[in-house]
Amino acid sequence: MKCGLTDTETCMRAVTLALSSRSTVIRVQSSGSVFVNQILSQLPLYTAEVTVFKPSSFYIVIQTTLGVQLQIQLSPVMQIYITAISSYKGTTCGLCGNYNDVQADEFRVISGLVEGTAVAFANTWKTMSSCPDVKTSFENPCSLSIENEKNAQHWCSMLSDPKGVFSPCHSEIRPDTYKTNCMYDSCNCEKSEDCMCAAV
Repeated sequence: MKCGLTDTETCMRAVTLALSSRSTVIRVQSSGSVFVNQILSQLPLYTAEVTVFKPSSFYIVIQTTLGVQLQIQLSPVMQIYITAISSYKGTTCGLCGNYNDVQADEFRVISGLVEGTAVAFANTWKTMSSCPDVKTSFENPCSLSIENEKNAQHWCSMLSDPKGVFSPCHSEIRPDTYKTNCMYDSCNCEKSEDCMCAAV
């Protein structure tokens, strides 16, 4: 399903958590519907392995007994925040990284090699081989709407403003790539303001 103005907007439609026992599979859709083993469920939900609740209209939280928590933002765009207890340090892998406090090896693939780009890295972790590879370059969605481009430029410029709220971070992280990505994601939304907070 098309997410925004182009076919390349980055978005999520659902989050699925399959617990190690495989006896419980939880799927949260961007609409806020929660399915447990393919059955629509009401929240809060308590099982021996997991607690699922909705602390606000914008979030659903999944807390597992394994020490992993998923905070799923539903609005304005779906996002996921994953936290794990410290005993998992150095034992994880995949798109969320390996949790070893070494930023240089975050693009490690299944074979153990470290990819040089996020695109190459992401393509190695596809769960369905029938999915096409992510493209390495995309058209500029800001060229499709002057209004979206103006809004995106205004808000995304906060990331690189030398006197702005993010300026103390500039000595550690160059903001250029983040600003570019913010512009891309913001312009790619039909209503740029819906994606602005997530992009910034």
